[in-house]
Amino acid sequence: MKGTRRKFLAHLGVMCSGGATLAASSEPRTRPASQQRSVVADVLVIGGGTAGTIAAIQAARLGASTVLIEAGSQLGGTTTTAGVDYPGLFHAWGRQIIAGIGWELVTAAVRLNGDRLPDFTESPGAQHWRHQVRLSGALYAALSEEACLQAGVQLRYYEFPLAIEASRTGWKVEIAGKGSRIEILARQLVDATGNAAVVGLLGLPRQREAVTQPGTLIYRLTGYQLKRDDAEYFKPLELRAREAVEQGLLRATDFNHSLRRFLLAGGENAMHVLEADSSTSETHTQTNIRGRQSLL
Repeated sequence: MKGTRRKFLAHLGVMCSGGATLAASSEPRTRPASQQRSVVADVLVIGGGTAGTIAAIQAARLGASTVLIEAGSQLGGTTTTAGVDYPGLFHAWGRQIIAGIGWELVTAAVRLNGDRLPDFTESPGAQHWRHQVRLSGALYAALSEEACLQAGVQLRYYEFPLAIEASRTGWKVEIAGKGSRIEILARQLVDATGNAAVVGLLGLPRQREAVTQPGTLIYRLTGYQLKRDDAEYFKPLELRAREAVEQGLLRATDFNHSLRRFLLAGGENAMHVLEADSSTSETHTQTNIRGRQSLL
């Protein structure tokens, strides 16, 4: 088939999701029993978020045999699975200060989706987010995966470390996943888990601030039209919102304490989850539940 990838996608129509693609088959399949085996690598990266993905690509491009394990179904972490598809900042003080693989992947996603980069020649002033880049999270995940494969990274989804110990040549890491249990012997470890899980497994101390930044659930509201933008128009709406908070039907953080700003922004970046904690599976589960309940 001739033509560019973008023309092909436009002709075919592509619908992306963060889940796996399932193909129907009439052939009966048997599920293999979990087996313990060994994999040897120069570099083992644990965690396939933005940092882990870029670290793995860089290591593989430099010629190191590299394995990247990710507990979820796709790469990208906060930018993709967490839905904050608004990366930045690459520019400051009137010039580009960050480039490299991250910039390569972001601009590729923008280009493939027909999006536009911000005008970096204009100073954003205090509104630094004007220099953040809008992109399709699904495309970013796919392009990150493609870059890993092209560099020679061995990708392993749905797996996580159980135990780590020093070995004669580096590290021995026990990995578990869906129907799999392997031992990876690596010369170097990169902890890109986000909660320093590898450091914790090694029994090393981890530092945490007493105050944590709230989580933010980014989404858009549609299907409503505001008659005008003035304080008098919003007064009765703000009053109803406060009454709903007093009655326990809403929390002030559901709309970031200002219904006016919330509605004018289409709901985007306006819903905060206080005491968000992703350090363990249990606290992360509760954080996600609270965020989605606030959305409702």
